[in-house]
Amino acid sequence: MSAITPVNPIYMSNTVLTVEGDDYAAALTSVAITGTQQTVSSKGLKPGARWVRLTAPEYTVETIAHQDDAADSFMTYVRENQGQTKTFVLTPEDGASRTRTVTVIIPALSTVGGAIDAFGLFTQTFPVVGGVTTGELPA
Repeated sequence: MSAITPVNPIYMSNTVLTVEGDDYAAALTSVAITGTQQTVSSKGLKPGARWVRLTAPEYTVETIAHQDDAADSFMTYVRENQGQTKTFVLTPEDGASRTRTVTVIIPALSTVGGAIDAFGLFTQTFPVVGGVTTGELPA
């Protein structure tokens, strides 16, 4: 077994999320691309007769953002583009060497309101159409 070194973890202190070229990073407190796969298995009557397969992966982009009714805010963008297909590019800037690009469908705005004595936040999950494309950082 060989040792895999060096490890250079990505620290998420400064990350850019662009949507169709507009940078919404200041409005977000969290962004993650999450993949899921299902396991499908079947078993026969004889010992050892077992088959296992994985389904094709499906992805979502999950964001937590500040509620803001300004004309150019992320919240307004989500509200005004419901049902449309848009391109998101995630670029972690501390230690990352690649961007992640996905095409998403904008769902209905998930939350308005919140707790007393706190900033209003909303969590939004965007279904990804297709997969995740990994690209090089611009020079």
